[in-house]
Amino acid sequence: MKPLLTPLRQVATPLYSLKQIKFAINLIAACAYFIRRKLIFWLKFGLIFSVAALYGCATPQAPGAKAVYDFGAAMATPAASATAQRAALILGDIESSAALEGTALLYRLTYAEAQQLRPYTLARWSMPPAQLLRLRLRDALSSRGPVLGSADTATGWLLKVELDEFSQWVDAPAASAGVVRLQATLLRQGQLVAQRSFSARQAAPSTDAVGAVRALTAASDDAVAQINTWVSAHVRAP
Repeated sequence: MKPLLTPLRQVATPLYSLKQIKFAINLIAACAYFIRRKLIFWLKFGLIFSVAALYGCATPQAPGAKAVYDFGAAMATPAASATAQRAALILGDIESSAALEGTALLYRLTYAEAQQLRPYTLARWSMPPAQLLRLRLRDALSSRGPVLGSADTATGWLLKVELDEFSQWVDAPAASAGVVRLQATLLRQGQLVAQRSFSARQAAPSTDAVGAVRALTAASDDAVAQINTWVSAHVRAP
């Protein structure tokens, strides 16, 4: 009988190994099916999330969602004394280019596309920059004497101002500054007395909308102080 047992063992061994192989194949197939279902789920979830994110970015923000900024409270300026008070000055509306007529908070990527003005999507000014500057300039000029509006019919000294630049200049991803450029023209009785360009640049504490507001406010105050000093040197008592 021994000669018969040996071949049976030899035949039984490969049959048992074949079962193991089939079991392993079925196990691998089950694992692959489970992984494929999970992968499809996460791919669908990721696609839905991406579409929702893109839709949220593309949907216009409601006006109330934007942060609204101004120059803040102006520094108190001493009133002109009776002896030091000078002639009344007419301050007209500050003119600006079409790009600066709105309330957008603008910046330039000077290291990439310096010629293109870009608006912050979630921040704006409370009024056009020219109006904010006029309020600041009016308060500063009041320290030297009466300041009249452009609608007043009084004749005498007239100050005309044009706003040429009012934006955040981003020189590098982590470095920016607020830049303000104006041109002032001083007339008396309709005759040109003096004309000068003014420029101010102040570093921004951060390269974002908040940094832009702080830098542009500081640069505006600097430019206003320059104009006030210049006007005081020319406008005399009548």
